[in-house]
Amino acid sequence: MQLEQQHRQRTQKRLSVALSGKDQEDLDLIASSPTILQDLPDGASSSRSALVHAVFEKGMAVIKEAEAEQAYAEMAQEQRKSAAARRKRAVNRPRGRAGAQ
Repeated sequence: MQLEQQHRQRTQKRLSVALSGKDQEDLDLIASSPTILQDLPDGASSSRSALVHAVFEKGMAVIKEAEAEQAYAEMAQEQRKSAAARRKRAVNRPRGRAGAQ
């Protein structure tokens, strides 16, 4: 109950969300699965709205993680391109002759 009170205190806006029959079935599955519930924030099983919020938070975490992975992949690709360009410049750079002055 304390978690719900804390949630209400930090709630900025309460939305009404339409859920399909499939959505309801999925929520029932989540609510009845201790394994899934343990992967959600504490208090997810305290009420239906807390469960929906926990599922939303988990989904957002997955989305943010995917975005971070994509950003890292793009950075790695840029680094590989930059390294390849440096190697190409180094190979094509004129070399001085040994002993020449």
